[in-house]
Parts: sequence; structure tokens; C-alpha cells
Amino acid sequence: AEQVLEKGLVFSLNQSEDGYIVAGASGHAFTGKNLVLPDYYNGLPVVAIDANGFKDQTAIKRIKFPKFVQEIGAYAFSGCTGLDELDLPLAVNNVKTQAFYNCTGLETVIAHPLTPPTIAADAFGNLANTCKLYVAPFSLSSYQSVGISFNQTAHIEYLTSENAGVKMVNVDDALI
Repeated sequence: AEQVLEKGLVFSLNQSEDGYIVAGASGHAFTGKNLVLPDYYNGLPVVAIDANGFKDQTAIKRIKFPKFVQEIGAYAFSGCTGLDELDLPLAVNNVKTQAFYNCTGLETVIAHPLTPPTIAADAFGNLANTCKLYVAPFSLSSYQSVGISFNQTAHIEYLTSENAGVKMVNVDDALI
């Protein structure tokens, strides 16, 4: 698929030609703290983040994902040690191998999908042992029942706004 560059990001049309994939930053030289990925490109939704797209981009602190993103590719954000908060949009249904591996600064993962996405066993490997996963109150049992594995050392707590006094944050307010 043809790759197109816009605002420092590289896009390619997906195989079914009904959406775009963010392939990464041009030259893999992203230097901003807040990575803002658009909802649409060229009139079509942005539906995936490509494998290795932002691997080892240590400057990234926060990511605003496209609201239609369904898949986060293998190693997409692996080694992004500056990343401290992650807000997975509602549409995410697949997080591939080591997508967020070694994101050692990651403290908070907020998962908006109502049912747990398919998450590779090592997608969240080697995180800080204080990392917490926040889910909607009515999704708590679903997430617990699938036993999402972040890694062997991390103690992931499943918290809701009711049982922890935690304010659920809106992605538009929280990230930028």
C-alpha cells in the first residue's frame, strides 16, 4: 500500500481500502510529548497503528488515539519509556505482541472498550509494578474473567470510579 506523509506522520491505506493505518513518524524522529493521531485521514477513518510504528520513541508522554482505532500493532509503542498514561479508545479490539512492552514509565491504563480486547500475553510486558488498569464499573467482571496479563511482575489493579474514588477521565480532556 502507498505510504503518504502528513504532519510528520506516515499513513498507508489498509488492505480493504476502507481505512488508514498510521505507519509511524517520518524518519522515526518524533520529538513531541503529546502524540495526537487524527480520527480521519483523506476522508477515511484511521483504524490501526502499524507494527513498530513508534517503537523506542522515548519522548512520547501521552497518546491521543484515533477514536476508530481497532488494532495496535506488534511493538507499536514498545520501549516508549516516557509514556506515563494510556487511554485505549472504545473501538480497540486487538493489541498485538509487545505493543507496549518495556513502557516502564506507564502508571495508568484506562480501557474504554466495554468488552476486553484481544491482548497478546506480552503486549504489556515489563511495566512498572505500580501500573493500574481502570475500566468502567460494568466492565470490571469481564476484564477480570479474561485475566489480562500485563506481565509477571506488575501488580495490576482493576479499579472503578466507585470502589477507588478515582475520576474516570475523558480522553479529550486528559491527554492534550
